[in-house]
Amino acid sequence: MANRELAFKAGDVIKVLDASNKDWWWGQIDDEEGWFPASFVRSESANAICVPSHLCWLKNQSQG
Repeated sequence: MANRELAFKAGDVIKVLDASNKDWWWGQIDDEEGWFPASFVRSESANAICVPSHLCWLKNQSQG
């Protein structure tokens, strides 16, 4: 998956397009698409699970 990884930084918003793999999800930032580690993002809502077609934000380093 390394050849198609999505580059991102804390605060970026990722649109999840495929969350069928528990470790790596396929997502989009602007017009770029690629794989990213599912454990590096959190849902836009504290009570929701990040699922395909939902937006996710990256965790801050201090949040773990």
